Amino acid sequence: MFKALKQWLFSSIRRQVVALLTISALVYAGLHWQIEQKVLFPQFVLLQETEAKQDMQRIVSLIDHELTSVSQKVADWAAWDDTYEYVIDHNPDYEESNLLLESLIHMQINMLAIFDLEGQLIWGQGCNWRQEMPLSLDILAQGQLSPDHQLLQHQSPDDAINGILECPQGHMLFSAMPIVTSERTGPSRGTLMMGRFLDRECIDQWSQELSVPFSLEKWDEQAPPPILSEIHRTTSQAQISLRYTPHGYITAYQQLPDLEKQNNLFIQAVIPATILSRGITAMRFSTFSIFIVGGLLLLTMYAGLHWTLLGRLRHFSQHFHDIAQKNDLSKRIRVSQADEMSHLQSSFNSMLHNLEQSDRALRASEETYRQIFNTVQDCLFVLNSKGVILAANPSARDLFDLNQAGQNTQEMTTLISPMSQSDFELFMEQTLNTGQSSQELSLICTSHQTLNVRALGRQTHMLEQTCILMILRDIEEHREIALTLQQAREDARKAQAAKSGLLRNVTHEMRSPLNHILGFCTLLGDDALDPTHEEYLSHIRSSSEELMAMVNSIIDISRIETGDLVLEMSQHPLDSLIHDIETIARTKAQNKGLECELICDKALPDTLVTDPQRLLQCLKVVIDNAVKFTPTGVIKIKIYSQPHDHPTQLCLAIIDQGPGLPTQAQGELLEAFTQADTRVNRSYGGLGTGLAVTQGLIQMLGGTIHIESQPGQGTTVILSIPLTEVSSPLDLPI
Repeated sequence: MFKALKQWLFSSIRRQVVALLTISALVYAGLHWQIEQKVLFPQFVLLQETEAKQDMQRIVSLIDHELTSVSQKVADWAAWDDTYEYVIDHNPDYEESNLLLESLIHMQINMLAIFDLEGQLIWGQGCNWRQEMPLSLDILAQGQLSPDHQLLQHQSPDDAINGILECPQGHMLFSAMPIVTSERTGPSRGTLMMGRFLDRECIDQWSQELSVPFSLEKWDEQAPPPILSEIHRTTSQAQISLRYTPHGYITAYQQLPDLEKQNNLFIQAVIPATILSRGITAMRFSTFSIFIVGGLLLLTMYAGLHWTLLGRLRHFSQHFHDIAQKNDLSKRIRVSQADEMSHLQSSFNSMLHNLEQSDRALRASEETYRQIFNTVQDCLFVLNSKGVILAANPSARDLFDLNQAGQNTQEMTTLISPMSQSDFELFMEQTLNTGQSSQELSLICTSHQTLNVRALGRQTHMLEQTCILMILRDIEEHREIALTLQQAREDARKAQAAKSGLLRNVTHEMRSPLNHILGFCTLLGDDALDPTHEEYLSHIRSSSEELMAMVNSIIDISRIETGDLVLEMSQHPLDSLIHDIETIARTKAQNKGLECELICDKALPDTLVTDPQRLLQCLKVVIDNAVKFTPTGVIKIKIYSQPHDHPTQLCLAIIDQGPGLPTQAQGELLEAFTQADTRVNRSYGGLGTGLAVTQGLIQMLGGTIHIESQPGQGTTVILSIPLTEVSSPLDLPI
């Protein structure tokens, strides 16, 4: 039941919102009621009890006031000289004029008695002043009291005995004072007593005056009422005990001690719990108001949520449902506002637009792949993990006589020749385990001929399962292409070898005439020639030397290409190599009027294993280029090792201040017979073979050549060769 209710509730946001609002209202009302019970209700109880205690204090004050009134009457009579004389002479005139029943009725006194010092009753009279008739009283019927009776004991002329006297006829407000003169001087001649009964009529009258019904209850030790017994046991004289009744009243109790100091008399007041009743009514009204206001607030909030969110969400959800049912991504939801929900709707419309575009692109892509799948010349198969043919392109269907309907049931093993069945099983296993494989297979085509193919397999996921895309390629055709390429490579190698051999033979043949020319130039230079002939001879010698350098470069290039160049590796002192480099650089720079600056690291190895002649040949080419392309300025040569902590490379950087090179020309500069600009050949000459030879030699030495240059900022050429043997550092001056 609970599970069904939970499923029903959480199947709708509307129900969840209503449930949440309802629970929130109930929780708030419950908390409000609990707060009232814990905070307000005790305050109402306190106010009610305070009022009840105040009413009880009013009752006690009224009784005290009435007792004081009786006491004042006693004080007036006891300090009257006529009364003082009457005790001695018993004057009948005093009796006839003062001690009358009418006097008691007028004073609303139920008893008036005069005792002498011996306790003898001189005069006494009981009176029911309400009915204006005499009343018999026990205290008067005895006619005397013992001299040591407490009512006759006075310590001074002003000493009064006031209190409640318990009589058989009821409880009486009693006062007794010594009879003295009007100046309050003695000696005392007796005691004058007055009393007024606390009867039902008196208490009812006082209850009406105070608007508080009360009564006097007596605690009887023989058969005490349970409530009075508890109050008599637990409550002191000054305390007021309160008891709540189920009818909306509070019963207040307070002890009223009598003259004998016996706490047997209680004031019982029945006080309406008006404050508490009104407080409870106010609390209930407040809680009810919370329910009413909460209900209205819930309805308002629900209406607002429905207008701003729930209704639009429902419309939004219906729009989703329609799109899912009809699969129509072209539908758009109408946006009429500019709040967060509208932003969500706009985002949803944008998402639909993107999905529509993606769907179109996907359909176009599927169509493209379908066309590729159908038009590719290779045979394509889609197999499941068990080798069943799921799809085949037209080339495969035509070659193996497959129809569209039978593709999902025919196994690939029916097309494999018996001798390749094991190879096909290995092909399937490798593809499923590693994701791809390649295997040579023999297949039987429609004409029952055996077709040798290379099967390429790749694992993929399509048609909601793991599949294998199998591509078949004819091996025979590829073998013919491979043989053709192999023959072409062999022919190219032979042509390259023939070109290099021809180039080497031609350059060798050019060397002999050039040596003869240089030799005869040397011989002519020994003879005395006129200045003009010497100048001609100098031009012949320099041109021949340049031509000899070009021939040597071409020979080196051909020997490098054919692998005939052999290096003479040896352990060479580094300081000797640095000295040769400095000599070559300074000589060439000074011949052109340039400065040369050599910068070496403080810590360099003593020796390195290299071919010093070939390394100097490379450096001469780079230095020649730096001097050639620097019109004025300084040629810098930096020699350092890398890395600094464990050197493995010796780096030689030649820095010029020439015109610089663009980035795209730096790679071409290292190719044979190539220059960065055709104008260089016209301005500086050369075939562009120097750097090509340098790159080849540096690579044979195990190093690299790197060019850094920017137009207008000069060029830096860095030669790096390995240090196959590193000894102690060489300290060179900078």
